[in-house]
Amino acid sequence: MASFVDDMEYEMSVEDFNHKNDLPIVETVSEDDDSYIEIEVTDDEASLGEDVASQPQLPPRPPVKSTNPFATISSTPPSVNRAPAPASAPPAPPATPAVPMSPSKKRAKDAGSAGLSELSKQLRILQAKNESQAVDINRLERQLRILADLQGVNVADLRKALEDACASEAFGELQNRVAKLRYELEAATLAKQGELRRDTTAPHIANLELRVGELEEIEEKQKAEIRHLYQQLQYERGKATRLDSENELLKKEMEEMRRRLQQETTNANRLRNEFQEHMSRFQEDQARKMKEELEKAQERFNNMQNDYAKDRSATSLASTMAFSPEMLAEYERMGKMLKERDEQLRIAQARMNAEEIKYAQRLKEAEERARNAEMNLKLETDKFQLMIKELEDADRDNGLKVAQGRARLKFQEETVQDLEQQLNSLYTAFTLLKEEFDSENKKHAAMMSHLNDADEEIARQANRLEKEKSHRSGRDFQHGGITEANESYIGSGGSVRSVPHFIATPQTAMTTPTTPSTPISTRGHDVCSSIDGREDFDSTPAYASAQAFRPTPERTPSTWQLLFPKDEQFSSFNDGSEPRLGERLISGPLTVECKGMIRKWKTKPSTIYLRGDHYQWQIGEKRSFPLQFGVSKVEFHPNHPLSFVVYVNPYDTMAPMVKAACQNERDYNRWMSALTKATTGEDFLMATNANESRRFSPQVISNQTSTEDQEAAELQRVLELSKHEV
Repeated sequence: MASFVDDMEYEMSVEDFNHKNDLPIVETVSEDDDSYIEIEVTDDEASLGEDVASQPQLPPRPPVKSTNPFATISSTPPSVNRAPAPASAPPAPPATPAVPMSPSKKRAKDAGSAGLSELSKQLRILQAKNESQAVDINRLERQLRILADLQGVNVADLRKALEDACASEAFGELQNRVAKLRYELEAATLAKQGELRRDTTAPHIANLELRVGELEEIEEKQKAEIRHLYQQLQYERGKATRLDSENELLKKEMEEMRRRLQQETTNANRLRNEFQEHMSRFQEDQARKMKEELEKAQERFNNMQNDYAKDRSATSLASTMAFSPEMLAEYERMGKMLKERDEQLRIAQARMNAEEIKYAQRLKEAEERARNAEMNLKLETDKFQLMIKELEDADRDNGLKVAQGRARLKFQEETVQDLEQQLNSLYTAFTLLKEEFDSENKKHAAMMSHLNDADEEIARQANRLEKEKSHRSGRDFQHGGITEANESYIGSGGSVRSVPHFIATPQTAMTTPTTPSTPISTRGHDVCSSIDGREDFDSTPAYASAQAFRPTPERTPSTWQLLFPKDEQFSSFNDGSEPRLGERLISGPLTVECKGMIRKWKTKPSTIYLRGDHYQWQIGEKRSFPLQFGVSKVEFHPNHPLSFVVYVNPYDTMAPMVKAACQNERDYNRWMSALTKATTGEDFLMATNANESRRFSPQVISNQTSTEDQEAAELQRVLELSKHEV
């Protein structure tokens, strides 16, 4: 075994931070040629590997309490006398600095020569410490080989356990750090989101302000146009009023002219009638006078005829038949008067005709003016109606534009309010998320405290079991010096000294980050490794290395791989294949609520089987749900007897929720036990069927009946209970 261990080559990496310059520290030790590459280590790292007994010239190392919650048993304490280091051990070659530069070195380089000198000084100091640590590492490796030969422990298994513990611890630290940086980035983004939102909305606000200015200018123009239209309307109204008054005056004048024309016509008719009456009277008088004269003349003629009858002379007869001169003068005077009367009548008639023509012309002109005024009034009225219509159209268009502008402003205000509400919602969500993270951190701290207490309890139980076993086997009599060496290695307080954590594994690839709610634990695998070696060890926490990414063929074991070792895990199968009987956790008929339009309960065959690192619940042929460990949740359904509700992911509102029921109480206890084991790993204990529910608890992993396996199962039960205390 010792020769096999001597031929093995291994590599150990340790990471820590220099508290002064924040420099990552990586140390690599290769056993085949005793060569190492170191960048920087801290004083705590340098003092962890020192041994008091074999190196008296070095200062003694104080006992270190284990703070690793995931690796409870990581190495085997020496229980025998340590073999002295060979005198012919080759000295360690001088250290060579690594090529890549850390951010602190870059800052020191930028700072100037002072930073370089300080860095070189610290490097020389730490190189001397690394040389002494390399000697201690070689000595501890030889002690491990000797202890492995004496105790019958496989060094490969021990190294594998240490590698798994360190790798898991480093991987968890890196994941926590990445998650912390991501949350800080999200918090900074949310904190600056208001400014980013303001910067984003600033162009839109400027465009809105410009648009508002344009709308205000348009509104001013519309107001000016409306004012001008009102002024035109007022002018046209005044003009129409003036025309109305002129038309009224013209109408009055026309009425006056008509009245005067009627009056003149009446006067003319009266004068005509008077003239005709006067002429008729004059003619009657003349006729009467002429008749009287004729009668007088006839009477005189008769008298004269009687007087001169006797004479019957022609001369006297002719002379008597002639008129007298007075009569002729009277006849001449009467003719002149008739001529004068005819001339006056003709002149009056001509004057009357002229007056009639004059009054008719004036009446015609007045009617023409009235007709023109009425036409102008009608035109002005039509123009006024058209102007009123144009004014109404302009007012309506202006109202539409104003309403459109108000609608746009209202829409922009609603958009701004929506953005403000979204921002407030984001702030609220950030506050809730921060509170959730704080609660998760508190739960994690409480869980770490419980895990530390559980680790101490496991270490004490393992130490007690080892003492009882050594007492029963009588090894204290066969190896007299072993007990004293073991007691000198164990501290006075009962705590076991930890093996230096320089023994670490190479960096593992970080593939997917984990949330704080995801359980990251390697304690189950460490417990199994400890039980196989029958020893109890305490290890200091290992930190993630800052060296470059190097993918490894083996991935860090998950929680399920640690709870179920390789000999008890079942190989996963394809999606379309049926699970074999050995992989099933439970199977049988279940009455499941369908998700159709009409909620019905149908009986379907159901199976819960192990698939990779989680359980898969298949219902019928079409429905299948993953049961994530620590995430999924099962609860009693109070609406139906013997029914339960399974939340695939209670933190996601879009995740499916399955409601199912059993036919009897026995099937209900079996299914609840299986679902509780698949989701939380705890026992579903019933008062009436505790033995049956205990059969499904994760405590019973192996079926060995020996005393040592029972003790291992008890330790594992304590570990599981401590894991789920929070």
